[in-house]
Amino acid sequence: MIKKPSWFISILLATLMVVMALPLSLFLWLAMADQRPGVESLPLPAGNPTITIADIPDTPTDRQRRTIRLQDQAVGPVGFVIDQPRKLLPDASLPVMILLGGAPKGEQALAYMPPVGNNAIVSLDWPMPVPDDLPRDFQLALDAPSLRVDILRAPGQVAAVYDWLRAQDWVDQDRISIIGVSLGAMIAPAAQFLIEQRSPSRTPVAATLLAFGGANLKHMIAENPSLQNTSWATERPWLLGWLAWAGAKALHPMEPANYLRDLNGQFMVVNASRDGVIPQASVERFTALVPTPKDTATIAGGHIGPDPETPRILRTLTGIATGWLIGLDVVNEPNSGS
Repeated sequence: MIKKPSWFISILLATLMVVMALPLSLFLWLAMADQRPGVESLPLPAGNPTITIADIPDTPTDRQRRTIRLQDQAVGPVGFVIDQPRKLLPDASLPVMILLGGAPKGEQALAYMPPVGNNAIVSLDWPMPVPDDLPRDFQLALDAPSLRVDILRAPGQVAAVYDWLRAQDWVDQDRISIIGVSLGAMIAPAAQFLIEQRSPSRTPVAATLLAFGGANLKHMIAENPSLQNTSWATERPWLLGWLAWAGAKALHPMEPANYLRDLNGQFMVVNASRDGVIPQASVERFTALVPTPKDTATIAGGHIGPDPETPRILRTLTGIATGWLIGLDVVNEPNSGS
């Protein structure tokens, strides 16, 4: 029997320790991570943020568009863009739509919006990369702790924007709505939950429209086509199952199913007829959990972004959203003034 030299054994043991260190450290991190839903695990705005405001050039003459940055001690820097009529009638107040889109920057999401007339729209920057920009390799594991912190800050950032709006004398405080699309639909339930928990009003959000969302994060990660098509998932399918388990556990405080049934207000859910990103079971569970009164609509086509017919799908979505919000009298008709 050939005896291995001691240096070989030492190198082998060191290699095994390195290989096992990262999975073990990730497992311990997940075990210690706060899994409680709601205000106990999601950071809340500290209040009294420092505010920076800058005008955006090349805005239509009848509109005013500004970038606003709130520096909050608890939820970090909150960036958003606000688009509103340049001239307001004396003593007039504006309905406001908070747009939570799937683009990383608020100004990008606004590019898809039609003219909104005598209303204001606020579009948020996300504090984390959007799903399409996340690493698809080993780097994802290395970035996981910091990504989790950024992702869990998102609902509190929406609540910080809501607080800022409530403090503006030009805002109609009874007509602040949330429109969550794709990634925004996944974050909106936790955000509205935080807003409701901190508000003396039972229905601080006038109406909520959720488009292309889903529930059950583990199932959505495991069935995500972009992840399924990576080389590592094709060669080692068990890795995708592990990632789905780890991701769902890490982001459990964001799980829409934790919050949907407890929300108050008026709701609309819009789904795609053949969503290739959100599994059908997740779409159905999400829709079922949204409380009543709610309306539902299905748009022919796939998920916005990957679907080549995205422009047509977005036009249909904006038409549905506009008609629904006007019908509830939570926005002014777009042609009612500018």
